Amino acid sequence: MLEMPLFILIGPRTFSAAEEFSNNMKVLGRAKLVGEPSRGGANPGDFYPIGEGFIFFVPTGRTVNPLEGGNWEGRGVIPDHMVPAADALDQTIHLAEST
Repeated sequence: MLEMPLFILIGPRTFSAAEEFSNNMKVLGRAKLVGEPSRGGANPGDFYPIGEGFIFFVPTGRTVNPLEGGNWEGRGVIPDHMVPAADALDQTIHLAEST
């Protein structure tokens, strides 16, 4: 099944581990991404209370894709086929039918 085309729909609600999976599949050339850029959460971290009901998020690491030399923090994973999220499924069906 490695020769079968694979499409992954992403958008602004795609975050964290789903972004890493999507990015890895794209970088490895295994899948084409369709939709809008993802939310942009690559670096792990922890929340720390700072008093009066407030918390602070502190990055405690940095995700690095060895083939890219970087990550998608703050910018999101960029799709191969940029379309509004509402149209991503229809576009993916069109792409699959023409492959």
